[in-house]
Amino acid sequence: MPIESLALSGIIGTSQHKVKRIDSVVIRFDKTLGGKIIDSNNNETPIRSRRLVDNMNKAPDLNTDDEEIILGTGWDRLAQIEIIQDGPQPMTIKSITYK
Repeated sequence: MPIESLALSGIIGTSQHKVKRIDSVVIRFDKTLGGKIIDSNNNETPIRSRRLVDNMNKAPDLNTDDEEIILGTGWDRLAQIEIIQDGPQPMTIKSITYK
């Protein structure tokens, strides 16, 4: 399900057909591993599942933190993102905020 940028809604009228941009997304995960974000221009941004300091000889720990992901989106009228899990790993999202 796409998530739309509605920050301007109600403040200066409707944001429909106005040019918008999502610079970054902060997602609060609960027991999640991997995934990716697809923006309205079909650019894919991976959600990391390992850190450089993780031991490669064992399975990565599940993420239960806030994760800020910088997106390379441009200005467009949709300003939507889609968060998907394309592998057989768990994904639980508690909240999403954006700038």
